[in-house]
Amino acid sequence: MEELKEKIHEMDKKISLIEERVKKLDQLPSGSEIKQMVSEVIDSKNLVSVDKMELETTKMVSEIIDSKNKNLASIDKMELAITNSRNVQIIWTVGTIIAVVSLAVAAIKLL
Repeated sequence: MEELKEKIHEMDKKISLIEERVKKLDQLPSGSEIKQMVSEVIDSKNLVSVDKMELETTKMVSEIIDSKNKNLASIDKMELAITNSRNVQIIWTVGTIIAVVSLAVAAIKLL
């Protein structure tokens, strides 16, 4: 029973850690916001003075950001994964408790 409590406690820690990481991801600007910020910087510098190297670098940065954003999980997917893992843990815990109680009852009847 102690092991189950420890496992549930560890799982709650891990879930809270995942939730904190999701909060940090929510604070990051989206790809479109970053593109807009880069565009504003370029516009404010006067396009005549911006050389080709800077434009290529900006383009590469926006492509990297786009590719990174494609790999990020959405908040809904994260919440669904957290809920599913919590439900699985609860089912296993209840099943384990039922199995232990059944074994104890069977052992008592045999004595």
